[in-house]
Amino acid sequence: MALVGRELAVLAGLLWAASLTVCFNLEPRTRLTYSYPYAATQGREPYFGFAVALQINQVNDTNWLMVGAPRANSSIYKNHQQITEPGALFKCNLNGQKCDEFIVDDSGNTEIPNQQHEFSYHDMKNFGWLGGSLDSQPNFREDRQVTGVCAPRWKNQIYRYQRYMNGACYWIDNSKPNAKFNKKLPLVNHEKQTTTINDKTFYFYGHGQAGMSIHFPDDQTKFIVGAPGVFNWHGTVILYQDSNWNNPEGIARRKRYTWWITKRDFQHDTVPNPSYFTRIRDCDLFGYAVTSGKFLSERQILYAGGAPRGADSYGKVLVFDFTRFDNNDLTVMKEMQGEQLGEYFGSALTAADINGDGLSDLVVGSPMYSLPNIADVGTFRTYLSNNGRGLHIQSTPYYGNKVYLARFGTSLVSPGDLNMDGYKDIIAGAPWEGNGAVYVFLGSATGLKQQYSQRLAPEDFNPVLRGFGVSLSRGNDIDKNGYPDLAIGSFLSGHVVVMKTRPVAMLSGHLTSSPANVAWEGITTLNLTTCLQYSGHRIPSSSSIQVTLILDHDSPAPRAVFNSKKYILTFNLTVAANSAQLTCRSEQVTVKEDKIDPDQPIVMKMDYDLVKNPRLELIKQPVTNPGEIHSNITRVGILKGCVEEVCRVDLTFDAKLDLEQGNKLVVGQRTKPVLQVQVFSSGEPAYLPTMVVKVDLPLTLLLPTSHDCKFFDDDLRTSLECQLSNPLKKGGPDTVEVSVDASQLTDRSTSPGIQVDVAGEGHELKPEDNQLFINLQLVAQADMVLHGDSKEEQVFYTHVDKNHINATINPRFTHSYVVFKRGPTPIGEVDLNIDIPVNTSDGHKLVKLYPPKTTFKEQPFQCKLSSGSFDIDISDNGNVDDGIISDDGEMGGSSNAEPHIKELTVNVENEGDETQYFNCSSSLVRCARLSCRIYNWPQGTNSAKISFNMEVDLQVMARYINMKGGAIFASKASANIQSLNSLLDFVGEKVAQDTVVTYIQPDTLRAKGIPWWVILLAVLGGLLLLGLLAYGMYKSGFFKREKMEEMKAQQANVVPSNSYGTSNPGYQ
Repeated sequence: MALVGRELAVLAGLLWAASLTVCFNLEPRTRLTYSYPYAATQGREPYFGFAVALQINQVNDTNWLMVGAPRANSSIYKNHQQITEPGALFKCNLNGQKCDEFIVDDSGNTEIPNQQHEFSYHDMKNFGWLGGSLDSQPNFREDRQVTGVCAPRWKNQIYRYQRYMNGACYWIDNSKPNAKFNKKLPLVNHEKQTTTINDKTFYFYGHGQAGMSIHFPDDQTKFIVGAPGVFNWHGTVILYQDSNWNNPEGIARRKRYTWWITKRDFQHDTVPNPSYFTRIRDCDLFGYAVTSGKFLSERQILYAGGAPRGADSYGKVLVFDFTRFDNNDLTVMKEMQGEQLGEYFGSALTAADINGDGLSDLVVGSPMYSLPNIADVGTFRTYLSNNGRGLHIQSTPYYGNKVYLARFGTSLVSPGDLNMDGYKDIIAGAPWEGNGAVYVFLGSATGLKQQYSQRLAPEDFNPVLRGFGVSLSRGNDIDKNGYPDLAIGSFLSGHVVVMKTRPVAMLSGHLTSSPANVAWEGITTLNLTTCLQYSGHRIPSSSSIQVTLILDHDSPAPRAVFNSKKYILTFNLTVAANSAQLTCRSEQVTVKEDKIDPDQPIVMKMDYDLVKNPRLELIKQPVTNPGEIHSNITRVGILKGCVEEVCRVDLTFDAKLDLEQGNKLVVGQRTKPVLQVQVFSSGEPAYLPTMVVKVDLPLTLLLPTSHDCKFFDDDLRTSLECQLSNPLKKGGPDTVEVSVDASQLTDRSTSPGIQVDVAGEGHELKPEDNQLFINLQLVAQADMVLHGDSKEEQVFYTHVDKNHINATINPRFTHSYVVFKRGPTPIGEVDLNIDIPVNTSDGHKLVKLYPPKTTFKEQPFQCKLSSGSFDIDISDNGNVDDGIISDDGEMGGSSNAEPHIKELTVNVENEGDETQYFNCSSSLVRCARLSCRIYNWPQGTNSAKISFNMEVDLQVMARYINMKGGAIFASKASANIQSLNSLLDFVGEKVAQDTVVTYIQPDTLRAKGIPWWVILLAVLGGLLLLGLLAYGMYKSGFFKREKMEEMKAQQANVVPSNSYGTSNPGYQ
């Protein structure tokens, strides 16, 4: 298994390394970065990159980048006229990274007075925002290839010192040598700056802001300009087209403009009057964004204009065509509306054939769309042409990373077909997502794919950009590799990046096994064949593809290996591009004898991907489509040897516990009983047979070591599964022994259950005998034993005279009890109750009871008194203090002076000699109960101890005792098991009792001392007797040597000999 882990780690590393290189085909590592050339002298941001266009002159095969900087200053004007932030257009060389200002209009601020009218024409470029919008024709057709740029804040009228922001646009034919820009001023008619309706005056062309958007349709003879401020900000879309267009107003209308325009191209303009629009209202800002497409037919171009504040600020988009007359309503084909108030639906538009049906589909941005708790996330929606049956919205909107204030969808463009799969793609900008972001979405037959395929962010570039994605160019193939390239504006930092596109390859492969099935028995070899195909548009003629084969994929114990004894093999294949022939390779595979599960085929997996070619430039190295599956599997079946595909199995088993009395278990006596299970098979082979054992808490299980077993829950350990012999064939049994941990059982436990199940793959003929329940019968065995003791068996009081006793010092004594629990069963709770005579029946306090001392398992346990409270023991360690209070109230200490004690005598009225009993069965006293609860008695023998001091008040006792009889004081204790489950069988004694007595007697019964003269006489008598005994032994010769030897010989069972030796009579 260690080898398996290492191989998986290597494979994971290869896949991770490969994933780092997958960023799809807009390659940031080969980008060209352009910056504003006059940043050092500009002042505030020039917004360089607010609009961008990639240009290709198909006539002379040159290309360049056009960049709008609407807040840039300029020094190109005649007479060195100083104009503040007129805006500028820059032309950047794609062979380097240099940008130069492109002269659009160097006339400066000029004025043409009108002597016959109060209006004057004033060409005022201050803050004109030249470069605020920009577009270009991607192809050379109709003898032209045109770029257009607008200044939507250009002011060109003075009326009573009021300037009107009419807007201006310029166009230039890039295909003509030395071409210059042509100026378009569609809203300078002084008669239309304002209009009066119902005695109310409105701005008409005044503040029309022509050039807020500009777009070139597929028809090279036309372009459209958005003017969202026309007619009190209703807005309109202006159409420019060649002058040979059939003009219903004749030559007269064109002559009005001959003093402005002399060129034939785009000479005629159509400015639809918004006052005739039925679908646009005040402040809708129609024309904020414009586009065009063949939405309904391949033969007709229609136009789309966004009104982001239309539909009561929900936003609106109209798909329409122009009519012949300015004072007519537009011919509206389709109207779309936003779904959320203020989402700015329609502020960005683009069109492309994203589903490949030959018609254009419409994409509409809503950059201020919000999600719950995430404001201004931004989104865009797509409307598919549906094969000419109208534009229909796709159900799900599109998002970037759903970031707060990102305004995803601020810019939209179709770069064309980025991966050359036949479907146009869409790119969306989110310039306020951090420092900005750009997302690429790929087209497909069902529409735009929901998940973006690539995300570009400023972090991918150096220097770090800001406002990245505010503008996007059309796609143009500037490096001639057959794929469109793209320019992206980053206006806050003043940068533009040109992204080149790598070729896209499509990989396909399949994996086959010969033979397709293997037998269950024995070791089998087979051939595994890999075949690959490599295709794409303008890709390298051949490429190396890395292949990784994984045998028995996803199996923790692979059942097949290559000749190298490994189950993973990696190799490279060189494959020719766009070849009709597959490139194949075969490998020999050995299938192991232990195939584990015949119903689980052996899955062989192939993963493959392109290998980087270091000999090719990065931009020429192909990539594959994101989301493209580069894997293939084949399944090798296992033949089981059963009559039918599903085996007919018949499993039975026996299960028993190794207990002496059937299923009875004495709690605490056997903590690890063993469950033995024997499993038999009576039918066809049972594959993957298993045995499952489950127990009720507090029982747990221990894993057997004889089989492959595992817990279902490692923390709980109440159920386990064991793999039996695979397959389990008819005949001999498989035996498993499972130890059951019963150490947590207590006297509170109920009888737990044990369940055993067996199963195998196939159709079970008798499922009823595959399960068994065992009810474990628990027996609790314990004995409670109680021993009591009085530390002072007798205490005395002193007679003063015939009828009085000395009550100066009250007698004290200690009662102790020891509770024993014997037996194997742990006990949860034991109650210890001690009844103690405390008061007399008439209410006098007979005994002072002091707090008890307790111990159980080296810790104290708690007790409480049923009535009253414990007395305070002021003595030292429970003994009477040496200091006695004297008459003057001072405490006597350990002085050598004899302490002065005030004697106290009390009268004893009864003169008899009978002993008085003070116990809880006597009517003379009232008892208090000392109650203790002792928890968690472990198995085996354990004990708990309690002792308490008492002091008898002789003044009270004197009223009840006889003068000569004294008293007996008794406490009684009982110990009782409380936690025992009533459902358990019990063996032993649940309750133990004992009584402790102390004798309180007059000192007349105390034993007297022996007089001294008696002791002296006893000593003298003993010495005399010892002397007489020694004399007798002397006279008998005991101390002579021969006598001593004789005695020693007798002790050793030997007799003396004449030869000074000894002999044993038994051997003579």
